[in-house]
Amino acid sequence: MSKQEEVYFNIQGLKMLHGGQLSEAVEFFTKAIELNPEYAEAFMNRGEVLKMLGKEVEGNLDIQTAKDLKSGKFKTKAPRKKVTKLNMAEIENIY
Repeated sequence: MSKQEEVYFNIQGLKMLHGGQLSEAVEFFTKAIELNPEYAEAFMNRGEVLKMLGKEVEGNLDIQTAKDLKSGKFKTKAPRKKVTKLNMAEIENIY
């Protein structure tokens, strides 16, 4: 999918929002997020609409996700440490 498609769905969501069609707006924002799970603006928009629909928890989660994405918190993942097999005899000697 191209970036144009995710932007299209976000814009359609905004149109639905401004037209008072909140449930449809959520659907469009969700589609934009499915196309790009790092699309902070779509998360923010969906979060605001969810809160308007009385879904405070879900809305706040989306808004926090948007903030985390904008800050770069989710963009880079720390390399995982290699897990080695433990030698129980060595551990017992520590104590």
